[in-house]
Amino acid sequence: MKKEIKEQKDPFLVDEKKRSNLKKALLGGAAIGAGVIGLSGMANADIILKSGGNTKTLSNIVSDATSLVGAGTGSGSTIRCSNVNTACGVYATAFGAENTASGTCDTAVGACNTAAGSSDNSAFGSYNTVCGGCATGIGNSNTACRLSTAVGFGNSASGYPSTSVGHLNQASDNWSTAVGNTNYATGCYSSALGVYTCASGIESSASGYLNCATGDDSSAFGACNTACGSYSTAIGACNLASGNNSTAVGYTNKATGCCTVAVGRSNCSSSWDGSAVGVCNFATGSTRASAIGFYNKACGDISTASGYNNTASGLCSVAMGHGNLASCANTIAIGEANRATGITATAMGYLNCSTGMFNAAVGYANKALCDGASAIGSGCYNGMGHCYNSAYGCQSTAVGYLNCAIPQSSTAVGWKNCAGSMSYGDTAVGYCNKVSGDFGSTSVGYGNSASGDYSSALGYSNCIGSNNSCSTAVGYMNTTSVSNSHLFGSCLMGMYDGVTIGTCSTYINIRGNGCYYYSSGNTGNACFSMGCLVVDMSDERLKNINGDYCGGGCAIQQIQPIKYQWKDRPQDTSEKVGFSAQNVQTVLPEAVTEQPNGYLGLVDRPIIASLVNAVKELQQRVKELESAQV
Repeated sequence: MKKEIKEQKDPFLVDEKKRSNLKKALLGGAAIGAGVIGLSGMANADIILKSGGNTKTLSNIVSDATSLVGAGTGSGSTIRCSNVNTACGVYATAFGAENTASGTCDTAVGACNTAAGSSDNSAFGSYNTVCGGCATGIGNSNTACRLSTAVGFGNSASGYPSTSVGHLNQASDNWSTAVGNTNYATGCYSSALGVYTCASGIESSASGYLNCATGDDSSAFGACNTACGSYSTAIGACNLASGNNSTAVGYTNKATGCCTVAVGRSNCSSSWDGSAVGVCNFATGSTRASAIGFYNKACGDISTASGYNNTASGLCSVAMGHGNLASCANTIAIGEANRATGITATAMGYLNCSTGMFNAAVGYANKALCDGASAIGSGCYNGMGHCYNSAYGCQSTAVGYLNCAIPQSSTAVGWKNCAGSMSYGDTAVGYCNKVSGDFGSTSVGYGNSASGDYSSALGYSNCIGSNNSCSTAVGYMNTTSVSNSHLFGSCLMGMYDGVTIGTCSTYINIRGNGCYYYSSGNTGNACFSMGCLVVDMSDERLKNINGDYCGGGCAIQQIQPIKYQWKDRPQDTSEKVGFSAQNVQTVLPEAVTEQPNGYLGLVDRPIIASLVNAVKELQQRVKELESAQV
């Protein structure tokens, strides 16, 4: 038994006779086959062939676990595997099973790989195909051509050069890159990174999840974004940038216009060079519309809507704040719940309405309803739902609080003043004044009423009755019920035409037939009626004029009316209204005279002149406000 074991030979050992036959066959140029030298297994790896001093080309050496197969034909090629490989290129290498290396210096390692064409191609793994020169495929079922690299599973790199790494990626154009899972880089110099991304535009880039960059030089980053315009950018989630040079950043934004921007959430900008920034804004004007904030709409060309729920639909319109509407060309609505619907109309503040051309409603609950009207200040809602200040007439102005300017070219300035009815050119200035004359009436002060044409009520609680024209009531609680009646003083009743000066107890009434008489000095307690007009001479030819009298608004504001009773008239218990001479003296010393008994008296001319200047100043301010609004 021991003898049999000793005589058993290693099947891989080569005896001297077989080695001699192999040497003769090789040196003689004969083909080598299994029947010639009878070698099998790894014994072939130990054979070194030489001819003279040079090593023979190893082109027909096959190492197999069971047999020798002559399959290598390239000069210097090597085939080492456990199954049938092919290495027919110069210095080609095939290692593994069923690999093919047919190009110069090609390498195929693994199973079922193919390295073909040109040179220096490399395939490592299984079922990879590389061709075109310097291509590399690593992994499973990859394809790489012309200086390209495909790594992973099912990747394709066919551009020159291109890179595809990951799972089922495709880089098909020059200098393209696809990395991740199921990405497509089909544009020149494009890159697709992430999962299910596509970059098909020249120099486009898509990174993230389900992004698509189809425009040249476009970029899509994040998730579910599309950048299909040239030089467009979509960043975030579910954004669309389809206009050239457009940008969409955030969530569900759309930038569809050229050079437009949509940033935030659910914004839409289709305007050229427009912008929608914030939440649910729309910039849809054809040119340079901007909607910024929350739920704003900029529908007009070069329009701007900023804040919350504003609409700017007119050309060059502006709506800023909350709930404002600017719907015509060059309109401005700023604040809250304002409406500017006339051409070049302005509504600023809260609950203002400006509907006419070149109108202005500024403050609180004001209305400017006709062309050229201005309502400025503070109004409110009454029980019927109307609001003030209100300027209904063309070129009308209402400034202050609860004022109403109804007729054309009318003015209401102060608090609760009304220049009313369908008249023209009326003015109400102060507090609770009313003007209802058809033409050019004026009511200035406190609680005055001028109902006649070309009538004026100045002071406190003066009244000019209806249908009385060319009448004047200046002072305190004067009332006239006829035309051409002029009252200056307090508590006077104008029942006739002419001029009445004084108080209810002491007054002068002057009426005439057109003749002029001169009167100077003090009248005292005189009360008379004349058949002519008494006039104090005022011809400038009789005077050395030293300039204009400048007393005005400042002086009037410092004069404080008082209520009083005369100490030396106990029988007269009525309460009077007037002035303190000492008070007037501090601001209008020229209106105060010292009597021989040492008491101070008042001259009304400086006070009236100051009042006239005050009215002029106020009227000038009104005009400036009107000009500023236009």
